[in-house]
Amino acid sequence: MSAVEDDSRDLLDAGAIDDRVSRAPEGTLFLRVGYGLLAEPGGLYPPDLLAEHARRYPQLDIRQLEDVNHYTLLLGHSGAAAVTKLIEEVVR
Repeated sequence: MSAVEDDSRDLLDAGAIDDRVSRAPEGTLFLRVGYGLLAEPGGLYPPDLLAEHARRYPQLDIRQLEDVNHYTLLLGHSGAAAVTKLIEEVVR
């Protein structure tokens, strides 16, 4: 049960999230995808929330990937290729 509670806190506790993201180093990638969990248009972060994140956490390097969803970002070929390309850009 402890693992479930810890995971829920990591995902839902706004204070814990704010603390963790506030300490992220300059250039930390934040990837927003064009589709949500079930491939619905719009993704998980509405534009106004994304703008708020950009203002509140200026150290984030926010990138938009249009043709993937929450799962295909890493599990699909095009998503994994896009993430690989972004990582290579950041590392250089």
